[in-house]
Amino acid sequence: MKLLCALALLIVATLANGRTVVHRNGIQHLPAVRPRHDVLVYNRTPRANMNEYVDKLLENAKKFMIENGLDPYQLDDITQSFSATDLIGIVWHGELKLTKGWAQDLSTIYRSGDVDVQFNNEIVSITANLGFIDITFDYDFSAQFMNIGPTGNLDGKANQVQVVLKVDADLNTKKVELKDFSIANVGDVKIEFSGMGTVGDWIVDQLSKVVLDLFKGPIISKVQDVLKGSIEDALANIDISHFLPGRY
Repeated sequence: MKLLCALALLIVATLANGRTVVHRNGIQHLPAVRPRHDVLVYNRTPRANMNEYVDKLLENAKKFMIENGLDPYQLDDITQSFSATDLIGIVWHGELKLTKGWAQDLSTIYRSGDVDVQFNNEIVSITANLGFIDITFDYDFSAQFMNIGPTGNLDGKANQVQVVLKVDADLNTKKVELKDFSIANVGDVKIEFSGMGTVGDWIVDQLSKVVLDLFKGPIISKVQDVLKGSIEDALANIDISHFLPGRY
């Protein structure tokens, strides 16, 4: 009998494994412990919910762009002066005019990877990396360079365009604020000209450099403004409380 009692006490001590034993009405109870799987699920819930929130933002932003004629988006005309040095050291000055431009595939924006979620008192900060399948653009062009005036069309495609989205949400008021929406990287841009006739490759290369600078400057800046406006509309029309953990 003594041996059985000793074994019983040993089993209780082993199960307790350092946990406090609670006494109720003279009976010993081990405290309830949440299974490790449940703890992991709980810890992952905010990130999972914010992934869904960002996806919903993008879904609404895409719809806004299409319904408001922003994809394709008509680009402003651009006139750009430039200079280049030829193979024998002569500096030539020229001018490139871009007209009837369009940017397309802005609505192919998507979330790339999990969002980052940070809690600071009653503010939750959400950071998401976004991308596009691609962004394409086209223009009619005319150029004056090296005493010649080629005209025609150009088509461009930008791959691996990366965007950073940052949103702060107040857990008390459920109000959200767009902290940042910016194109962080343009990636690879391919440009093709048509209608150039017998113009040499060197001139095509110079015009390509001018167009590339314009795309990474005023063109992509305008694209960013269009996308930012679409995201702001989505933020104003989605209740973030539906995506917050239950205790909020």
